[in-house]
Amino acid sequence: MRFILILPVLFVLTGYGTALGQEINLDSLSKTATSLIYSNPGQAKTIALKIVKSKTAEKSPQYISRAYKVLGAVEWRHGNLKPALTFFYLQRKFALIAKNPKDVASSLNNLGLMYINLGSYEKALKLLFEAKKTAEKSNNKEIASSILNNIGLSYERLGNDSTSLEYYLEAAKKTEQSDQDGLAIAYNNVGWQYSRLKKTRLAIEYYKKSIDLAKHLNNTYAWSLATSNLAEAYNTLGMPDTAYALYENALSIAQKNNEEESIAAALMNMANINFYNLGKKQEGLKMMQQAVDILYKNKNLSRGEGYIKRLAMMYEKSNDLVKAGKYYKLYSQIRDSLMNEQKSRAITELQIVHEVESKQKEIAYLNKKQELTNAKVQQQRMLIYIAVTGIVLLVLFLLMLYNRYSIKHRANKKIAAAYKEVEYKNREITDSINYARRLQEAILPPEKLIQQHLNDFFILFKPKDIIAGDFYFFEAKDHMVFIAAGDCTGHGVPGAMVSVVCSNALSRCVKEFNLNDPGKILDKTRSLVLETFEKSESEVKDGMDISFCAINMQTLELKWAGAHNSLFLIQNGLATEVTGDKMPIGKSENTRPFTTHSLQLARGNSFYMFTDGFADQFGGKKQKKFKASAMHKLIVDAQDLSMHEQKTRLLAGFESWRGGLDQVDDVCIIGIKI
Repeated sequence: MRFILILPVLFVLTGYGTALGQEINLDSLSKTATSLIYSNPGQAKTIALKIVKSKTAEKSPQYISRAYKVLGAVEWRHGNLKPALTFFYLQRKFALIAKNPKDVASSLNNLGLMYINLGSYEKALKLLFEAKKTAEKSNNKEIASSILNNIGLSYERLGNDSTSLEYYLEAAKKTEQSDQDGLAIAYNNVGWQYSRLKKTRLAIEYYKKSIDLAKHLNNTYAWSLATSNLAEAYNTLGMPDTAYALYENALSIAQKNNEEESIAAALMNMANINFYNLGKKQEGLKMMQQAVDILYKNKNLSRGEGYIKRLAMMYEKSNDLVKAGKYYKLYSQIRDSLMNEQKSRAITELQIVHEVESKQKEIAYLNKKQELTNAKVQQQRMLIYIAVTGIVLLVLFLLMLYNRYSIKHRANKKIAAAYKEVEYKNREITDSINYARRLQEAILPPEKLIQQHLNDFFILFKPKDIIAGDFYFFEAKDHMVFIAAGDCTGHGVPGAMVSVVCSNALSRCVKEFNLNDPGKILDKTRSLVLETFEKSESEVKDGMDISFCAINMQTLELKWAGAHNSLFLIQNGLATEVTGDKMPIGKSENTRPFTTHSLQLARGNSFYMFTDGFADQFGGKKQKKFKASAMHKLIVDAQDLSMHEQKTRLLAGFESWRGGLDQVDDVCIIGIKI
């Protein structure tokens, strides 16, 4: 298992002299609070709050700034990102009041790290580059190396490994001049990035540098970390015996420091080598069981999920199917639990994005109002120039105009402030919508999961906006596979919010209510969706069109039901369209149960489910809709191609038809060959 460590950026405390006797006590308290962040965070928080509330500190904003840094660090260590972010913003506020560039750079660095943890990498980079500029002005080499390391981490998370490596190397160079403990970790980070770039020999060179320096400094954490990474590098080069010996060293170091996650990681890696490389299957099973027990005891489900799956695979390869089944079942339960938590977070984040979009409309109105106000001010100026030629009455008239002008001038100041807010909110909106896109991608089932159950298929998913109202659904249970293409009301943020509700309802029907019949699944989904929307104080008419099927992988029987959308089936070269019920999943008149259609499939048959975005696209010479009949013909003409090539053909046909016109709706097509 690979590791990467951020330099200890939150708790860098620069030293300052004290000129006043009253500041000596504050300086001592500040240093004490910082030193207790790791060993006694509760006491550190108590001291920091004492500084913030102290009347003595009112005249020393730099100590208030550092106290808020301690409070933010304590909250961050406990995983409370929202209060940590608030405290770091307060750290920056008082650092600016104190006009202390070193503390300003520290606060910007801390804020950047928080946004890395929140997944807002573009915003993190903006803050970190500002921190870098501030640190360079104050010649703060220690915080500068930490900032460079965090910039490297941001680029790594964005997938830009070459740029990430440049900043890690620059961070290491800066650290050589100031912080030997930080240098040991910086060498490890550089090695890790070389590993990601498949430059294993260079990675090994830097891991060894990190280990030698960590041994010299007796920095056991950096020593254990680099040793584990070096072991994996040797294992990558096909040297399992060397890797195993290094993992044993890493285990010994972790055990001395009682670092249970590191102990579990070392045991897992040693188990893999024993089982798969050295042929010691029983020893490998024993070590993997120990690793699982440690993480399960500590309720570390996010990492324990992968360990439990590895243990199940080992038992399966050892033909111990009883234990393999036991741990596969436990893995499935933990995975479902984590996915449900992720979906709940996604709903909350999408609601936030929707609120931001509403705010954008309000800002657009303020822009328009500003334009109108500017025009009126110009008219008033013309009147002022004409009125200068008048006499007494005209002078009085000018005084009246001047009064009105003053009012407008104050209004202009407010609108100018609002205009600045527009620019800021626009950036916030873009960041939020991009983050919502990553959340929606996390909700959609990964194609690797579908490939475990279906050999030949494709999914053409092309949102109109950054995020979509269309979605695809997949679940597998026993010998049954459930797959669907859904189209929720609207597109963009509102459509995506509805898609989360509908996808969650479908998942509950299959997994919680154990329904297998597509018609009954759509009936229950409609009930759950209406139940969710009835909680609103206002009437919600949103809903979903869908094409939903259940495949018995043993008998190849296909059961299908549709809400407005249809199923397109090709058997022995003949194409058939099965139409769905003319009612949506949602509130409608003349509601009735959905119809389930049963079809017997054979090897070589293929079928397709889709939303209406492809057929409704305007284009061509006459700029008309593509239409469903033309889409069906495109599918039939591509039958001699593989499913992957069919997807390419469909996408090329869509883009050729659209030309320079805007995409009118989300597009989702699922093709499956038996």
